[in-house]
Amino acid sequence: MPGGPRPERRGTGSVPFDVGISRLRGEKMLNNLAGWHVLVILGVLVIITVVVAAIIIVAIRAARRNARPVPSSPDPAAQIQKLAQLRDEGLLTETEYEAKRIELLGRI
Repeated sequence: MPGGPRPERRGTGSVPFDVGISRLRGEKMLNNLAGWHVLVILGVLVIITVVVAAIIIVAIRAARRNARPVPSSPDPAAQIQKLAQLRDEGLLTETEYEAKRIELLGRI
């Protein structure tokens, strides 16, 4: 009908009608997200955080349990006395004693 009323065109400018509707729907979806969905998302994030923290704590405790104490090296002065005793008993030569004594004195 050339002379009849023209159909009403919704939307602005060259933007198609469907794009305007999808924008409205998208905005409504975002507004709906402000409800219980946010609580569900936050709840899931809290659960994930708690699980990760628990895994880290268990790993740290296991590492501490399995950690062996580092054996402390004997006191160099006590070792030198022991070497002198071995030298006096004839089990070490004077050269061996002096070499080891100098090495032990370097650790002090």
